[in-house]
Amino acid sequence: MAVANQFRAIGLMSGTSMDGIDAAVLETDGSTRLTVGPHASIRYPAELRRKLLGLPASGADVASIEREVTDLQSQAVLTLCARRDVDLGTIDVVGFHGQTIRHEPQAGRTWQLGDGQRMANTLGRAVVNNFRQNDMNHGGQGAPFAPAYHRAMVRSCGLEEPIAVLNIGGVCNVTLIDGELLYACDCGPGNALIDDWVSAHCRVPYDDGGRIAASGTVDERALAALLSSSYFRQSGPKSLDRNAFSMDPVSDLSAADGAATLAAFTAAAVAMEAQRLPCRPRQWVVVGGGRLNEYLLGQLSRRLAAPVRVAEDLGWMGDAIEAQAFGYLAVRSMLKLPLSWPSTTGVSQPVSGGVRWEPAAVPAPAALEDGSGRDADHSFARAPVGTRAVMFDLDGTLLDTAPDMAGSLNQLLQEQGREPLPLESIRRLVSHGATALVNLAFPGVTEPLFGVLRVRFLEIYRGRLAVETRIYEGLAEALDRLDSGGVPWGVVTNKAGWLTEPLLEHFALHRRAGVIVSGDTLTQRKPHPAPLLHAAAGLGFAPAECIYIGDAERDVLAAQAAGMKVFVALFGYIPADERPHDWPASGWLDSPQALARLLGSIGLRGQNR
Repeated sequence: MAVANQFRAIGLMSGTSMDGIDAAVLETDGSTRLTVGPHASIRYPAELRRKLLGLPASGADVASIEREVTDLQSQAVLTLCARRDVDLGTIDVVGFHGQTIRHEPQAGRTWQLGDGQRMANTLGRAVVNNFRQNDMNHGGQGAPFAPAYHRAMVRSCGLEEPIAVLNIGGVCNVTLIDGELLYACDCGPGNALIDDWVSAHCRVPYDDGGRIAASGTVDERALAALLSSSYFRQSGPKSLDRNAFSMDPVSDLSAADGAATLAAFTAAAVAMEAQRLPCRPRQWVVVGGGRLNEYLLGQLSRRLAAPVRVAEDLGWMGDAIEAQAFGYLAVRSMLKLPLSWPSTTGVSQPVSGGVRWEPAAVPAPAALEDGSGRDADHSFARAPVGTRAVMFDLDGTLLDTAPDMAGSLNQLLQEQGREPLPLESIRRLVSHGATALVNLAFPGVTEPLFGVLRVRFLEIYRGRLAVETRIYEGLAEALDRLDSGGVPWGVVTNKAGWLTEPLLEHFALHRRAGVIVSGDTLTQRKPHPAPLLHAAAGLGFAPAECIYIGDAERDVLAAQAAGMKVFVALFGYIPADERPHDWPASGWLDSPQALARLLGSIGLRGQNR
């Protein structure tokens, strides 16, 4: 337990190689004091790894996979404690990185599977997860995220600076430490391409010791093609996804030559990035699984103008460093200390991050304990334990506004001497607002006529806001149960306030909603997290205690960025070419009745508090 500002943490890491989970004990003040403890590793079952490598995929049961990942990582903590005689009761916090399945910094997206509340309930300890999102909310790349810990390790050993710590996981990243300078970026591929290659061609999960590569020859033409990627012309800080590079240039090579060329690709990418570093390091220290690939180390030694060492040469626990890092970052998160800097991720200013989860005071429902959590129509029947408030999108989630929106658009078409459109062709775009609907009805029309048509459409719509609009079936009763159970709820929509408030007033919901955030309440709109954070503050709860329900990808991205669980209303207005099961949601609801059941479980919980 914490003593004199010293905290005891367990960190968890499962990298983009997706081969297993590392767990490590660390004691730290979140700054310069650092004492490493025991660690343990467990491998992912082959079937789980196969499912993870296939994500995100349309139709995949992402929520079920997330529960599986969470429970296995909780088991890694318990395994560490059992094997190494660690008293879980002495642990102040668990740093739970989660399993990255998508990282798209240019789009402001990062997706790590992992249910912090579920783990906190399982272990009975505080858990911090979602480390990267706040960095991305402030303009950062969301990676790399271990530089703060790399610096603490270097300083604890008194190593001479400048020094580079090279982490070779699924992706390869470098941290440069030199006095006040802390610089980092992703260099390029790490082990991911090599692992995928030997798995496909040799039926082994990785190139043990680099033996396969050592038996082959580097194909210089293929290597040049790999290095032609525009990524290597970008200046840092920068980051990438494990699947950022294609293996097409090596597709015709033998298994051995392909492994050799891909290992050379990793090393050459590091060497290219070394030329851009703010200063030349005196030595390179390799950590991560790549340090075990002797062929890769040889390639690095030949291409870098400084000695190359591995973690064990310095007495570091090479298999535990990334896990230790997230234990360290969990403590820094609790202390509100920075996790990233402009020079490490490109964030606008030094920022902290992470979402903290405390064990719930009530037991998890049986449906979650047995790993199901879904009802017969494949929609979630229960909200996460610890849910204390609910927020709704409006159109396509709480209210079926499509008939009136379509009627208004067809009246505008009639005024302009055009044929009406069928309801279903209009319905799919309702959540995208007036601009999308006018574009649908009048393709190719430009300003100033487009603006005139849009204003007229809104005038018509304002006059028939609730002629055919209805509350979705079962939701009026579900809201009654929330109210009687003392569970506050609110509405967060991009619809303008002069439309939102009369609609809610028509259905006698205006005074019942604890908070209403319209598209013009703040300067930012979804997918920015500000509207949801504003609503959570208005309801008086932390974002982690709220859930949000919506029917658009921007709803999911806003909730993820705000640190809320989010459920997708599949019955809403989702265009046919969108893939909602690929969105980083906590669950998907097939019908209004499924949403009503989810809300009912929260209301019942509120009555029992």
